[in-house]
Amino acid sequence: VSTQQEIPDWNMYKWATYFDGPKRDQVLNVISLEVSDTSFGKSIVRPRIVRELDWVENMWPLHTKNIEYPKVQLYCLMSIKDSFTDFHIDFGGTSVFYHVIKGSKVFYFVPPTPSNLKRYSRWISSPEQSMTFFADLVKDSYEVKLVAGNTMIIPTGWIHAVYTPDDSIVIGGNFLQGFNIRGQLAVYDIEKRTNVPIKYRFPYFEKMCWYAGKYYNEILKEDPLSLSQWELKGIVDLALFLLDLAGRFGSGNESTTEEQQLIKDNIPEEISDPTRLTKRLSRRINRIISQGNVDFEEELEDKNHNLKSRSDNNSGKAWENSVSGSTKIKLRVKRRMVDEDHERRVKWTKTNNSVPPRPSPYNYSIYSYDENDRESSTSPTPEEIVRVEQIIKEKIREFEKEKLQKLEETEKFHWEEI
Repeated sequence: VSTQQEIPDWNMYKWATYFDGPKRDQVLNVISLEVSDTSFGKSIVRPRIVRELDWVENMWPLHTKNIEYPKVQLYCLMSIKDSFTDFHIDFGGTSVFYHVIKGSKVFYFVPPTPSNLKRYSRWISSPEQSMTFFADLVKDSYEVKLVAGNTMIIPTGWIHAVYTPDDSIVIGGNFLQGFNIRGQLAVYDIEKRTNVPIKYRFPYFEKMCWYAGKYYNEILKEDPLSLSQWELKGIVDLALFLLDLAGRFGSGNESTTEEQQLIKDNIPEEISDPTRLTKRLSRRINRIISQGNVDFEEELEDKNHNLKSRSDNNSGKAWENSVSGSTKIKLRVKRRMVDEDHERRVKWTKTNNSVPPRPSPYNYSIYSYDENDRESSTSPTPEEIVRVEQIIKEKIREFEKEKLQKLEETEKFHWEEI
């Protein structure tokens, strides 16, 4: 928080003397004492829900924790009466658990709506930040009071300030989790755009996302039904985030050498081919979506548009080139509006102007065909999949403007039944 400053050359003895002393000439607040690797930290058990959701706990390789890992899981927070931490979002959009051992705390929360996040971005970049109470800039804010014995979980992205009415000691910790991946990535983007110093961000954030991508890729392969709808939606965002990183690291992009090296340094050694991982993750989450297990086609369309924009920016004409030619794509089209159990298999050519002879929405899977009209072992690229989906949805929107009876005149369409 820019309205606070660090005091150098303080140790625990000096702090304990100050904390227990009768005279205090200034208000001090310890909010960054991470204790995971101490004997004290090993005596603390985090709430079960935190342990089960925490990405670091469940996805970061154990054999590397002796070398490096995001040390943000357990903090001892000690605050003097009248301490105040100005409005902020916890780094990387992490969720937070918060248990008051002594004293009390008062939180002021602002919901992370799109408009509030925009206001927050402007506010933290403003030279008038220290003179403006952020809650005065938004419509809704909430006050929450905690006393000794209370435990609270702060969800992803909530903007909050903290006031300390009495001397307090708190045990807390931060964790990334899979139920709001979009929110976590949005906060990370805000931090980058507003130039938050690296030391105040979630450590190894991009590396953690690569581990998460590897983890979810295996889950989608082995047991996709174990994932909730929130996680499946978030994996779409995660896949696009990793695709963007892989694209900026590759050739033919506008990233500087320094940026490329930073991206490379954050790719775990266990992931030898990040581009291959991102393509597999994208293909598998697309397959789950296309089977109708998740109902968010409009969100996927928005994501496809964003990916196309990123591809355009990174590779110029490569986008158009990737969908030229006459490579065939097979679509499995499920007719939900007519018969939930009825499926049709059709062949579609990229240069074909035909459209589905049925109303939307559709569920579909996409596969490649070789020149002999046999299913190819090579799957379509993410760019091809996105482009195919875009064309289909554009055609569907055009036909939805016409009368439904015209859609029944299937002889007008050039589709080959299999």
